[in-house]
Amino acid sequence: MRTKFTQSADGSVHLGYTDEFGIARAEIFSVGTGEWGYIRRADGTQVCEKLKRRGSTLKSNRKHLLSAIKAEFRKLRTSCKKP
Repeated sequence: MRTKFTQSADGSVHLGYTDEFGIARAEIFSVGTGEWGYIRRADGTQVCEKLKRRGSTLKSNRKHLLSAIKAEFRKLRTSCKKP
């Protein structure tokens, strides 16, 4: 499965990947302009652990956003592989 992470000049992170069913997916994540803030999707919803929509809400700043998204995506992939 191919995965691509890019960070734009405004600090947002673009994630493109193929899911376990072979469907291409794309998401954009961002945080506010303050020191720290909640990670949000392009539609404004908050992002939780493993990039889910429910659970513990993730916080970051623009400097650490890319590494936070990569870490949570890794956790998501690992949880999908477990029986």
